Formats: sequence, C-alpha cells, structure tokens
Amino acid sequence: MRRIGAFGSFDIGTAPSLGSPLIGIKALHDLATNKRNTGCDIQSKSLLIEKDAQTFKSLQTAITQYAPDKGNISLIEGEFADKIDAIQQFCQNYFSLILIDPFGPSSVPFWAVARVVAQKFTDVIMHFPSNAILRMSGHGADEPTNRISQERVKWLDDFFGSPDWKKIMQEAKEHETFRRDQVKQQIRIEETGQTEMFAVEKDEPKFLVNIAELAEQLFQKFKNKTVTREEIYYNAIFIEHVLKTDIDKALTHLKKAKRIEPQTVKPSLKQRLKFR
Repeated sequence: MRRIGAFGSFDIGTAPSLGSPLIGIKALHDLATNKRNTGCDIQSKSLLIEKDAQTFKSLQTAITQYAPDKGNISLIEGEFADKIDAIQQFCQNYFSLILIDPFGPSSVPFWAVARVVAQKFTDVIMHFPSNAILRMSGHGADEPTNRISQERVKWLDDFFGSPDWKKIMQEAKEHETFRRDQVKQQIRIEETGQTEMFAVEKDEPKFLVNIAELAEQLFQKFKNKTVTREEIYYNAIFIEHVLKTDIDKALTHLKKAKRIEPQTVKPSLKQRLKFR
C-alpha cells in the first residue's frame, strides 16, 4: 500500500482508493448534481488545510487527479490555528461542517475551536483518540504515568479547562463498551430468535439513560395523543444516548403505570399507543 497525501488517496495495487478529503468533496459534488435536486440552487465548496509541506504537495496531486469540480476546492498550507481569519471568511454565509485534526487534539488550541464555532451556520467535528488520552492520564495498566505523560495530561487539563475530563472520558469508554455489547446482543436475538447464555447484564451503569425520566419525557411529548410506535422511535431516537431498547423500556414503564394504552396486542412499528 502506498500513501498519497493526507487522506487524499491511497494506491492499493493499481486501483486508487480515495481518502476522507476526496470522499467529502465527491459527496458534496454528488449532492449538488443529483437529479433529485434538479431545480434547486445548491452551491458547495471545500477548504483543505495541511501543515506538512510534503503532505500538502501530495494532497494537491491527489486533488488534481481525482477530485470533481476542482474550481470549488481551495487548499491552504499551514497550521489551522494560524488560518482562522481565512477559514471564517471562506465559511461566511455557508452552512459549514469543519473536521479538525483527524490525528487527535494536538496543535489545536481551544480558543481556535471557539472562534470557528462562534461563526453563524458553522459546526465542528473534532477527533479525540480516547484510548490514547486515557493511557496518557495513567489509566492504562501497561503504561504508568511518567514525566512526559504528566506534561501531556497538564496540557489536556488546560485545554478542557479542568481535570474532570479524565472521569468523563473513562465513563464514556465504559458507556461505549456497554452499548456496543447491548446492540450486538439485540441484533443476534432478532436474527436468531434466541437469547444468549451470557447476556449483557440488565443493570445499566448509573450514567446511562434514566428510563423513568425518558418515560416522563415521552409522556409529556405525546400526552392526549394516539401515535404509532414508529413515530415514537423517530422522535425519541435523536435524544442523546437513547437507543431503541431504551424507548421500549420507557414504553413498558408507562404501560405498567397505566399511562399509555396499547391499541393492538402484538408490538410492531405500526402498533398504535394511546397516551392518556
């Protein structure tokens, strides 16, 4: 495998494989040119920033060879934090989604992120390698805290504004592990119709979804209405950390409290539920 550019493209044998910048550029181009959007005035543009000179040249080559609509692609060589004015000017009056540093939080000070997200119509995705950060904080069994780790942890304390990020990241990791196991188990049960011998424990960690609170939230939203289970899923699935299994538990909670009345016996997406 030969790498060309910073996620610009990769050569695997004779077939090029596009990296994330080109994938994003192509997705925007496909959106603007899709026949379903005929008659809509959709304008898109892309800005790529790379600080490494060699990687920047490789990225230029990849864009020249593979990118569609090259006239709407801009490249800047330099540090993200040094180019905030140019970024804000480029994004002005556009709905903008910015991916910051796909290699982690290095070299991106909080003030730079704050200036970007303060602009209208702008949001940010910032990648944090949670496992590496936890190891740096001394959580990894094979990597005890040393002087370098302590310096890095201090930098992260300054970035996040307090040392509380350690506990939050640890809980998030446990949350992720629990949820992955829970979803895998649910998929297997739906596919096979059988429960597992060693299933995910029923008692969820305290920092996960509070079913009673979710039930109350659903009740207040649909009070005095009759809606399908599908409508409930659609409206509730966007609540932070909520999964389909949580919604089902919340509906069961409401049913036991006689606050909802199922209109059909067998649960399904089309099942209608009356909120009293």
